[in-house]
Amino acid sequence: MAHSLNTLMEGLGHDRYVAQGGDWGGILCAHLGADYPEHVMGIHVNRTWVEITEPIRSQVAEWVKWDSDFRKREAAYSLLQKTKPDSLTVAQNDSPAGLAAWILEKFYTWGDTHGDLDSAFRREDLAANLMFYWLPASAPGSARIYYELQYDEHALLRLPVRVPTAVAEFPRETFLAPRLASEQRYPIVSWTTMPAGGHFAALEQPQLLVDDIRQFAATLTR
Repeated sequence: MAHSLNTLMEGLGHDRYVAQGGDWGGILCAHLGADYPEHVMGIHVNRTWVEITEPIRSQVAEWVKWDSDFRKREAAYSLLQKTKPDSLTVAQNDSPAGLAAWILEKFYTWGDTHGDLDSAFRREDLAANLMFYWLPASAPGSARIYYELQYDEHALLRLPVRVPTAVAEFPRETFLAPRLASEQRYPIVSWTTMPAGGHFAALEQPQLLVDDIRQFAATLTR
């Protein structure tokens, strides 16, 4: 996917560019920054993907425990999609209510909602998001990335990122490793702690995110 994105940017005439992403987009940005430093000027992410190894593990022990507890509560979806994704996705393609329940639960749990989904997201935006899955029947394809990742040796490698990296830390983000651990892989030049927002930062706090991207991009030279 990172190779395809870089090929697309070249095809559009952009020999140098900045990439931004959260969640899977953050993982793709890391691959772009590791594999294509001659084209990628820098990456801006709100999710880092690192190996927590000693002695770093002992220095971020509180976060490691929090992450372990979080995965015990929240990782069932990931385990299913990594192993038997179509046990669920066929039903999702057949039931809009089932699809909505599966996806909206994550917005509720991972967003900065404080127990009120409407406080963080407009219903029109949530409906539009659901339609991207429902209309093209893309639930199976979106889930299979988890399955296919397990068989892609290069994708599983956490190669050093070779371009300047900016990180936006939103308080309710669920998959952002601490800065100390993230710096083991990413050459971090900017780390912004945001006042609000969760896992779906681009929907929850678009202005905070865009402003941080622009500030970072302005520091890069061609």
